[in-house]
Amino acid sequence: MLRSLLSHYANVPPPAWTFEVDGFGKPRITEPSCLAPEFSLSHTHGLVCCAFSRQYAIGVDVESLDRPLDVSSVAQRYCSPFEQRDLEGLSDLDRRARFLSYWTLKESLAKAIGCGLSMDVSRFSFQIHAKRIQVAFDQIAEEPATWSFGLFQRVSHTIAVSVRAPAIADVQIRLRETTLASLQCRN
Repeated sequence: MLRSLLSHYANVPPPAWTFEVDGFGKPRITEPSCLAPEFSLSHTHGLVCCAFSRQYAIGVDVESLDRPLDVSSVAQRYCSPFEQRDLEGLSDLDRRARFLSYWTLKESLAKAIGCGLSMDVSRFSFQIHAKRIQVAFDQIAEEPATWSFGLFQRVSHTIAVSVRAPAIADVQIRLRETTLASLQCRN
C-alpha cells in the first residue's frame, strides 16, 4: 500500500521503493533517491493510515475506539497536568474519547519530530478547540507556532496528523479514504 501511494507522488513503479528503519523505528526511503514526499504510517485494528507531505515533517497516528484502555492510569503517565485536569472534568465516555484525541495527537507529533514514543510526551500539552488545536511545550526545543494539526473522528477510530511548517505556511490537512483494492487497480 505504501509503495503504491508513494508512486502517486513520484514517477516510480511501486516495487522500486525500498526502505530502512532508523534508530527510533521510523521507516525511511533508501531507494530510489528521487524527491519523495515525507511520510508517516500508523495502523490499528481495522484501519491503516498513511500521511504524506511534499515538504514538511509529518506524523500520523490512529487508534481504535474499542481498544481496551484504563484511561486514568495511562493519562497519569502520558498526559500533561493540564490535560489530566481536563480529563477529570468529563464523563467516562467523554473522558475516553478526549484521551484518545490527546493520545493520537501526542503520538503523531512525536512521529513528526522523529523520536516516536522514545520522547516524554507528557512534556507537551494540547488544547483542543472546535476550530483549532494548540500545543505548548515544556522544556522541549520546539516552536508551537510551527505546528498544525488535524484531528478526525470516525465511527470506530480517531486519527491525528501533525505537520511542522513555517508559521506563515498555509497548511491544509485533508483526509482521503481508499481501499487496498482500488490502489491495486491503478498500478
